[in-house]
Parts: sequence; structure tokens; C-alpha cells
Amino acid sequence: MIYLAIRAVSGKIELPVNPALTVICFNLVMLFSSGCGSGAADRYERHEVTGLVRLDGTPLEAGNIVFYPETPGPVASGTEVREGKFIIPVEQGLPAGRYKIAITATSTTASPSASEEELFENPPDVISLIPKQYNTETILESEIRPTIENFFIYDLWTKNP
Repeated sequence: MIYLAIRAVSGKIELPVNPALTVICFNLVMLFSSGCGSGAADRYERHEVTGLVRLDGTPLEAGNIVFYPETPGPVASGTEVREGKFIIPVEQGLPAGRYKIAITATSTTASPSASEEELFENPPDVISLIPKQYNTETILESEIRPTIENFFIYDLWTKNP
């Protein structure tokens, strides 16, 4: 059995350091938040969130973005990043407030010509493409506002620009 932990300590979100666990964590957040639509039972005024993610000046090919409430709250939401763009529709959107943002993207060391048998015998390593200051030790913050378009641009750097 696998146990995952997400802790908020001194206002800093701690996520699993292993990129594979981070992806699992993201999927769990998506699973539990997907049932929280804007139906009659939902008491939160949700807002659409859209934006761009660039890594070293180039749109992030593929990854994930998750918004966590800065203060303890019931709603976190996230989505996939594709070709640098993301959209969280109003049905899975966020209530107004301040959020910490975690962005993840991974790659593997697998050889493109490796057979299934070779991959089974020698599993590839998973490598995080995004520095930890943008996910497990995030410095990213945004405020969702009820009266304006919530469009954000996140420029991430693997080295100083």
C-alpha cells in the first residue's frame, strides 16, 4: 500500500519529493475535486482560471498545474498544461482567494528503442523537468478575484535568466 502526505508547514506546502509521487498526488487531487462541480450542492462561487506556463522562455510542452489554498480551505484544483496553456473551467474552478501553485513536468531516461521486456527488467528513472521552487517548495502565488479575468503567466527558469 502506498501512503502519500501533503502537509502545510509555516505557510509552505510540502509535497512528495519523488516526481512520480507528485504526479500521483496530482491525480488524487483531480479525482477528489472532479466531483465538486458547480451544481446546486456546491456552495462555492467558482471562477475559471486560465494561463500560460513557460520553461526557460519556451511554452511547457506537457505538465500539470495545481492551485492550493494559501490558508486552510476546502478547494484545491488543477489541470494539465499542454503546449504552454492551461484552463480550469468554472465547474472545477476556484473560489476567490490566494493560492500557492505547484507546477510539475517529468521525463524518463527510457531509450525510445527499448522493448517492453527491457523496460520491465530495467525500469527508467523519472526526472523532474521543473525546479523544486515551482512545486515541492513553491514560491508561486496567485490571487483569484471574482470581478476580473483570472489569467496568469508563469515563467519558470531552470537557471537564472
